[in-house]
Amino acid sequence: MNRKKRTGGLDLDAAAKAAAQAIAGDKQASEMLETDAPDLQRAISYLTAFGYIQPLPLQAFGFMSPVLGAASIKTNVQAFQRTFGLDETGELDESTLNAMAAPRCGCPDVQMMRAEPVIWRKRELTYGVQNYAPGLPRSVWDGIFEAGYRHISETFDLKFTRVTSGTPDITIFARRIDGPGSVLAQAQLQPGGDRPLWLQFDDGDRWVERLSGGGNEILALNVFIHEAGHNLDFDHIPPQSGKALMNPMYDPRVDRFQPADVQYGLSKGYRPAQGGTPPPPPTDGAWRITLEVDKRTGAARLVG
Repeated sequence: MNRKKRTGGLDLDAAAKAAAQAIAGDKQASEMLETDAPDLQRAISYLTAFGYIQPLPLQAFGFMSPVLGAASIKTNVQAFQRTFGLDETGELDESTLNAMAAPRCGCPDVQMMRAEPVIWRKRELTYGVQNYAPGLPRSVWDGIFEAGYRHISETFDLKFTRVTSGTPDITIFARRIDGPGSVLAQAQLQPGGDRPLWLQFDDGDRWVERLSGGGNEILALNVFIHEAGHNLDFDHIPPQSGKALMNPMYDPRVDRFQPADVQYGLSKGYRPAQGGTPPPPPTDGAWRITLEVDKRTGAARLVG
């Protein structure tokens, strides 16, 4: 499975690299953001990969080209800081760089706005397992998948059944993403039409069923339910909006949907599970952050 992020057939991983190389040597940008070139290059790659920088398509050249200057990068850094509840300095300070280095989901934080929500039209979905990440027995992984889907079914009016033949609605597999830490897993969002989707674990991370106190342990159930949420077309919920399973960063303390997650699912059009009681909405109702991008300069303006 090719994990490169693409928009309109254009490679966003390549765009991130191009953006980083174009800006990292810019002395003005380094001085404005008060950081050195290596940190700036890593930050540009991160911001592009996770949607804070939207490269502009130059169709004549056949690739995504970043049209960015130091001022617009600072705006993008502020968008990241706002999302994660950090001081909006626009500088790549220690707290910002540490947040960018934390274990997280590989899906973008910033999604392009769509005219209307997309959800599964059918309520009975199937899933299949192509292979398993190392570290846990297959029987334990199977139990994690069953427990995760059971939690979703107890929250929303959806049913999940495992199949071993044919094309399932959701295919689960493990393959290398970036090794230990950083991106733990990723999943496709539903584009509409009940199309088959995939959910991928990084086979380089240390997956566990429960924490034992060892270093770099990642709770598989927490990550699985988060990624399964993406398959339901859930976007990331910004940490500044409060604790949620759909926060982009991994949190070992959160292993089930929080009120913000449930309210977001209901707002998209999913029905609550029979007998379920919808929770009160989050206090601020802020479930996503979006950017409005200037098509000429690439500069971004916060709109959410």
